[in-house]
Amino acid sequence: LPVSDFLMRKSDRLDILFLQLVAVTSLVLCHAAPRQLDNLPSWFPFYIEHFYMRVPLFFFISGFLWALGERKRVGKTAYQVIRKKAKRLLLPYLFMGTVAFLPKVLLSAYTYHPMEASLSGYVSSFLFPATNAIRFLWFLPCLFSLFCLVVFYPRKWMEGPKIFGAYLIACLLHIVTEYIPVAFEDDPFCIIAAFNNFHYFVLGMMLYRYSDRIVSRRVSVALLIAFHVALFSRFFMPEQSSFLGVLNWSYYTLFIVVLYGVSVKIGDKVMPAPLLHGIGLYSYPIFIFSWFVLVALRIVLYDRYELSTMMINGAIAISFIAGLFIPLYLSKFLDRKLPVSLKPLVGL
Repeated sequence: LPVSDFLMRKSDRLDILFLQLVAVTSLVLCHAAPRQLDNLPSWFPFYIEHFYMRVPLFFFISGFLWALGERKRVGKTAYQVIRKKAKRLLLPYLFMGTVAFLPKVLLSAYTYHPMEASLSGYVSSFLFPATNAIRFLWFLPCLFSLFCLVVFYPRKWMEGPKIFGAYLIACLLHIVTEYIPVAFEDDPFCIIAAFNNFHYFVLGMMLYRYSDRIVSRRVSVALLIAFHVALFSRFFMPEQSSFLGVLNWSYYTLFIVVLYGVSVKIGDKVMPAPLLHGIGLYSYPIFIFSWFVLVALRIVLYDRYELSTMMINGAIAISFIAGLFIPLYLSKFLDRKLPVSLKPLVGL
């Protein structure tokens, strides 16, 4: 059945759809203007620095959904689970990266990350996802690497209160990987990045199991206070401070937990709106297709013309709206027209 046939079903987790809505809209807004521009409006880098969640929110959602689907995996082998994840994550990665490879090579003069026009360059762009034609698709093989880790992680270490021990181990892995001297572009299949972000994934599992406690009034107030302390501390913390890494980790963790609390409170109120529900439900193909729209608009709007700061505000608005809604309606169209066997190629 098309994804659209599942709109408004009671089985949909409106809290998670709300988080998916926030994740994909914030990603599209982040890429609505090149950050290399000298005359960006002041609000844009401020948003990027303090309110753009980057990938932690995506890893958190993945962990939450992994815990949510635990019963469905009972009786399945590790191979069956990994094969399903490969179909979901690696097929779009390989297909869309292949589709974008030749245009990226031909338009290298307009790109910030030129591609090598060779077979080795093509293969390398998949083995090292940060060099892929669609750079921000690195998240897909990274998440696949993380799922391979989780599948072989002892399940009993994730049960009940032991999940907190697993979270501590994941935090230690984050600290260790921070000191591994491997550049992001040289990280094979983003394995190091997977270990580095594993704690956000486990955080998602924890909140699924203990969500009732997290959203209680007393805990919510404490979390909000802690979040604002971390937020304002980042405003005044010097960039060279040795505590900045710990502060950033605390900030993003608290930000995610607060966002989840907000999703529980208002998800069932705002997500029944068909437009918002659709964006949340199609967030994965929107994430994939948005690159094509945003790159095309970047070439047309930013690379061809010298824009004033005021005009850049308009260009950001155009890029954001087009980068969100063109992929949304394209996803809906393909969901209706593509054969079932081809839908995994585009994340449907």
